Amino acid sequence: MTHRFDFASPEREFLSPEAVTSARRIFHKRILCERLVHRWPGNISTHHKALVQVIRFDQELADLMSGIGKSLFDWLGSKQPPLPEDLCLFRVNDRWPTLVSVTHERDAWILSRNQPSIERVQESSFSIDELLIPHGDPDFLGDQV
Repeated sequence: MTHRFDFASPEREFLSPEAVTSARRIFHKRILCERLVHRWPGNISTHHKALVQVIRFDQELADLMSGIGKSLFDWLGSKQPPLPEDLCLFRVNDRWPTLVSVTHERDAWILSRNQPSIERVQESSFSIDELLIPHGDPDFLGDQV
């Protein structure tokens, strides 16, 4: 099954050229689009826009990514090599993501109807509206992809 994979990193003065180079090297031909936005799942940036890339995600990329960062929270722009932050995973044509993360805060949410069989997962007190930017917002990338 093919998934859509989104991530965001802060723009320009907040985004190191190394992080952009690293992301483009890792994702290469899988990049479907790039945009500077203020909002993406799990985040609202009030001071600056962020570069969000939409990536075609498949098992081959999952294997590659797991070899680069052993943990979801290894995906940080401040790490060496700098890696894109705020990983978010959508199934194609689904309205809501299945994974939302804010890696620099060490937060992640799995949106599922069933309890995932992963260690240390607990039910969140957040509602889906608190985690996601509402659809229809012109500055939210999710509606254009």
